[in-house]
Amino acid sequence: MPLHGSAPGKLHLAFGDEELRASLPDTLEKFTDRTITDAGTLNKQLEKIAEAGYATDMGELIDDVRSVAVPVRDYTRAVVGSLSVAGPAYRLTAERIEKEVVPLMLKAGRELSTRLGYEAE
Repeated sequence: MPLHGSAPGKLHLAFGDEELRASLPDTLEKFTDRTITDAGTLNKQLEKIAEAGYATDMGELIDDVRSVAVPVRDYTRAVVGSLSVAGPAYRLTAERIEKEVVPLMLKAGRELSTRLGYEAE
């Protein structure tokens, strides 16, 4: 799965180390008309993902498929994985993602992280 075109991939880029981000080429492969192909634009989105605490894919990898991913952290506070949900765009509208899916995903990510020993600040 390409890092720049999927919610879990973008999440790991946003919360991963600088080497992972630096390894991306300046021009990224295009999968749909919504795929981010410019590294600078992607880096701006990764900053927003890090601030928000979740990533989305709004048809960037596969047309009419959307996904949301949240980080899973362990006792060292490191991101060791992610939780993700995907579905057809007609079911995962932008409004539904924001109002329903994101809050549930963030809660699930926090609960799993807590089980791995993560303690929020």
